[in-house]
Amino acid sequence: MVIYNISGQTFTDVTFKQTYPDGVTVKETYQRDAGTEATGEQSSARKVEGNVFYASMATFKNRQYAVVFNELELARRLREIAFPGVEVSYIDPQGQRQTTKLLDSTYDLFIYSNVVGGLERFLKKYNN
Repeated sequence: MVIYNISGQTFTDVTFKQTYPDGVTVKETYQRDAGTEATGEQSSARKVEGNVFYASMATFKNRQYAVVFNELELARRLREIAFPGVEVSYIDPQGQRQTTKLLDSTYDLFIYSNVVGGLERFLKKYNN
């Protein structure tokens, strides 16, 4: 998930919260997933509690992006999965705490859940 600040403003004390659905756990979370085209990258503070992932940044400047990039494990094969939208909490330039929620995302996993085995077997079946 990429979150891009196109507001024209800089926000402070920014927190990203991604709640994963039941049956999904975070296997690994990756660092160096925040940056800007103009000034390079900066890492964010990250933690996982149960099936909730948190990342925070001191500042989130205009045209800066943040990436929620986690390796997930599914408890079972699913035909479809719906991820609740990422909640973004921040202090606006006027000093007020604001919270917004991005849209939910649903993914069709049928093509992936219909294969037993690894990537090689998947490619053999679907790479005509």
